[in-house]
Amino acid sequence: MKRESSMQMSATEAAEYTKTYSAEKGMFQFPRVIPHDFSPDFNALVLSPHPDDDVFGCGGTVCKFGKKGMHFKVVYMTDGRYGSNSIPMDKLIDIRKKEAVNGLRVLGCTDTVFLDNPDLGLRCDGKTVKTLESIFRDYEPKAVFLPPFEDFHPDHVTTSRLAARVLRDYSNDIECYFYEVMAPIIPNTLVDITEVMDLKTRAMRQHKSQIDVVDYAEKIKGLNSYRSIFTEKHIKYCEAFHRCSREAFISIAESLGVLM
Repeated sequence: MKRESSMQMSATEAAEYTKTYSAEKGMFQFPRVIPHDFSPDFNALVLSPHPDDDVFGCGGTVCKFGKKGMHFKVVYMTDGRYGSNSIPMDKLIDIRKKEAVNGLRVLGCTDTVFLDNPDLGLRCDGKTVKTLESIFRDYEPKAVFLPPFEDFHPDHVTTSRLAARVLRDYSNDIECYFYEVMAPIIPNTLVDITEVMDLKTRAMRQHKSQIDVVDYAEKIKGLNSYRSIFTEKHIKYCEAFHRCSREAFISIAESLGVLM
C-alpha cells in the first residue's frame, strides 16, 4: 500500500482531532476518495462489536478490495444477544451468527472469528486483550477497521479501547480506519463503493433479525449516498473513514482518556 506522509498524524495533530470532535475547532479539508492502492497480499482486520457492524460500516470496502485480492478477517466481539425484543436470547445468538456468516459470504469474505462475549458485556479485560493480541500477532494485518471512540454504544467504544491496548505495544506497521455505523465521523478518507453497493445492500439484508427492528440497510445506504456529496458525479456511494497511523491512534486514545 502506498504511503502518504500527509496522512501520518503527530501527537499535536491527534490533539487537534479530538478538539474537532468536541466542536472546539472545525475541520474544513474535504476528504478524498482513495485510489486502488491495496496490494493483493494485503491483510486487513475488521473489529466488529456486533454481528452486523462490519457489513454496515465497511462492507463495501471489504467487498471491493476483496475482489482485488486483499484478505479480510472479521472479528465479532460480542454475540448480539440483545438485538431483538421478539426473538428469545438463546435463539438470537445462533441466528445472528448465521446472519453474519451469510452476509460476509455475499461480500466474498469467509474468514471470521467469534469471540462470543455477551452483548452489552464487552470488557477491556486481560483475557480479551490477550485474545486480540494473539489474533494480531498471528494474522499480521496491515490495516485495522474499527468504530470511533466517540460512538455512544458501550460495546463499540470498548472495542476500540481493546484495540488501543493491543496496538500500544504492537511492533508491526499498521494503519487504522475508524468507520461509522451508530455515530458519524469526521472523515479524511472516502472509498468509492458504487460498483459494489448492490452487493453491500444484499449483505446488509442478510441481517433480517436486525432489519426487522430498524431498516439499517436503507439507513446505511442513505449514509453512503450522502458521503459521495463532495466527489465526482459518477460516484454515487462512498464509505467514510478517518484514517491514521498506529501512533496517532494511540495519541487519540490517550488524549480522550480511554487509554491510561
